Amino acid sequence: MKKIGGFFELELPSSHCSPAKKTPALTSGRSCLNFILQQTRPKRVYVPFFSCPLLIEPLGHNKIEFSYYGIDENLAPRLSEPLRAREYLIYINYFGIKRPAVDALVAKFGDRVIVDNAQAFFEDNTGSWGFNSARKFFGVPDGAFLYSPRKIKARFKPNTDIRVDYLVNRLIGKQSLAYKQFLRAEREVRLKLRGIS
Repeated sequence: MKKIGGFFELELPSSHCSPAKKTPALTSGRSCLNFILQQTRPKRVYVPFFSCPLLIEPLGHNKIEFSYYGIDENLAPRLSEPLRAREYLIYINYFGIKRPAVDALVAKFGDRVIVDNAQAFFEDNTGSWGFNSARKFFGVPDGAFLYSPRKIKARFKPNTDIRVDYLVNRLIGKQSLAYKQFLRAEREVRLKLRGIS
């Protein structure tokens, strides 16, 4: 049965917000990392000690071994040995100010560097694997952009499992309720490979 009447949906201006026209847009940084790991199939990934615990979730999901590495007072990696075959390094562009360190790592290790630009949304492709997170910069329910050293031919079905209640309640001043709703929405962020809503 076709439904009629009711109410209008939230209207947003249509825009193509992708930083690069051919940059795949997925639901979250974690889903981008999940896709990267499925494409590269590393044997081991090195992860900085100073990182969000959720960064590990895609590694466990893909049954990939990982080791932590330390960073110095300048947030540069302290690597005890060079990367071996099928080993990758995740490096976080901390506070969006570590692009020179990112460039140096990519020059040294090539596309075996995975750049976490969750704190640096406006950074462009480094020539290696990487991702950012729109949710860390904008009031949106989902969104992250995937960067790759090669063209990505995959098509992603749009994410339809989104929550916007916390965004609206935050907008109208119901911060306490919005925060509870936000925490619930965060728990629902999955590793599914879905396109941005």
